[in-house]
Amino acid sequence: MFTVRDARTPKETTKASLLMNHLSTARVTRGALVLALALALSVALLGCNKTAEKATGGKTAMDNVEVAKSSLSTTAPDAKLLLVQTANVVTATSTPVWQYLFGSPKDGTIVAVTVENGKVTATQPYGSAGMDEAEWKLVPDSADWKIDSDKAFAAALKTDKKATDKTPWAMGFVTYIPKSAASSTTIDPFVWSVSLDPQGTAPSTVDVNAKTGDAKAAAPAK
Repeated sequence: MFTVRDARTPKETTKASLLMNHLSTARVTRGALVLALALALSVALLGCNKTAEKATGGKTAMDNVEVAKSSLSTTAPDAKLLLVQTANVVTATSTPVWQYLFGSPKDGTIVAVTVENGKVTATQPYGSAGMDEAEWKLVPDSADWKIDSDKAFAAALKTDKKATDKTPWAMGFVTYIPKSAASSTTIDPFVWSVSLDPQGTAPSTVDVNAKTGDAKAAAPAK
């Protein structure tokens, strides 16, 4: 979805390319896509820059987005949020690790920021986003994001009656679909893809609108 050009090792670059291919073609279900994205970024971030931030957040995605953005205050003060997701499958006894993908309209690059236990633990530049100045202006402000991850999970549980608050989950959403990917993806911006029991025998996915909170079972991937 976003073009990646960087100087990482061939192995890391291959993983990133596969990741972006998943995003642009939506060859897997949206729930699986969120998980695949989380796992791919997690692997790619193993060798990334480590950062120690004084600012701390809570457990939800909204709790930590400003913590993540503050880590870019010097390198990319104009950063726009492009994607938010869990980096792990969250259980009843674990804490979500959040990853955020930001883009800088000024220099056209993107960077992933990981936040764990309310602190930035890693940042990873991902090269060019492949968008021109005119398209960057179309990327919406993250203020449009109203529904936090805890509310998205609650809405998913109401929609999928088989799941409970003990069910493992992963989730994520994008804020913008680049023009280059618009015709080849079924993903909608500002819609949480909540994957319930993603590694179980009967996983399911619920779409929760990140602006309104409206929830529905995700349509099967074509």
